[in-house]
Amino acid sequence: ANAIMRALGRKLGYYPQDDQTEAFLIDWAIETHGDLWAKRHFYKIYAPTEPSEEDMAAYTADLETNVKQFEGVLAKRNTAYLAGARLTIADFIVFSLYSAWLYNELDSQPGMRAAGRAIVDRYPAFKAWIERMKVDLSAHLSSRAQAPV
Repeated sequence: ANAIMRALGRKLGYYPQDDQTEAFLIDWAIETHGDLWAKRHFYKIYAPTEPSEEDMAAYTADLETNVKQFEGVLAKRNTAYLAGARLTIADFIVFSLYSAWLYNELDSQPGMRAAGRAIVDRYPAFKAWIERMKVDLSAHLSSRAQAPV
């Protein structure tokens, strides 16, 4: 799936043809996102029952680790987007996870959503990026049908 995203990104201008630094940052963001996705917390987020204390602790620890990584890059580079000054496939991929997990009011896990939002709130560069993405993608986000994940 990520190879397809890269190919589409090249075709549509969201993945560089020749900027190796930007390509590295995009690939890093996608792989960092994959580290969180691989933890399989989505099974708990989409479950009909509240997670156990152990599952919640693992989720918040893994989410915080992931947010810290993105915070570090955004703050150090002082950029609007994950790979620099422009929107790339990295932003779309990472935002899709955070949008679904933390900002979908129709999901079945309000406790996990609230805990995740509290983590994001502690990291100003990442939170600013989330808010920027909501604005940048507002036309798309407002046109989507409302549905649980």
